[in-house]
Amino acid sequence: MIINGMVSLRASNKIEYFRKDFINNLQMGTNATYCYVIANRWIAIRLDVLCCVFIAFISFFVVLMKGSIPDALLVMSLQVASDVIFMFSISFRMYAEIENSMTSSQRMISYSKLEIEDELEKPGDAELERRMWPVNGKIEFEEVTMSYRPELEPSIVNLSFKAQAGMIVGIVGRTGSGKSSIL
Repeated sequence: MIINGMVSLRASNKIEYFRKDFINNLQMGTNATYCYVIANRWIAIRLDVLCCVFIAFISFFVVLMKGSIPDALLVMSLQVASDVIFMFSISFRMYAEIENSMTSSQRMISYSKLEIEDELEKPGDAELERRMWPVNGKIEFEEVTMSYRPELEPSIVNLSFKAQAGMIVGIVGRTGSGKSSIL
């Protein structure tokens, strides 16, 4: 499909536009992935340092207890502690990975629980059609004067205009001239 579209892209001289757009999107995705990997590495480094400190303390106490506790128990306690610390580190990393991965699922679930928007067609619409509701609308302003507050001078004075159905109307003016008030 993309090969067939290349003729149109070349004819309209849009290849560079789409190339820049592709590179921009690729860069945004790469930036997000890079931040994700850096965050995971930072957690891993902190966990590894914590585990090393814990093993160092256990090793220090094993050396202190040499002679008062049988050597087999000391070696076993050192082995069990290193295995438990390793499993703790791996478990914590996996928990962080799953938590990061589940964020999108949580968002989709929260979006699925949003209130349903109003229906496009309502039961009273057929009645409006029957009563010949206007098909083409228009907006008419006739000598409209408006002010933001009663004590201020009016921002709109004797405004009159007609906007027919399908017209595109632009409202231009400086700040405080009443553009929003017209709407």
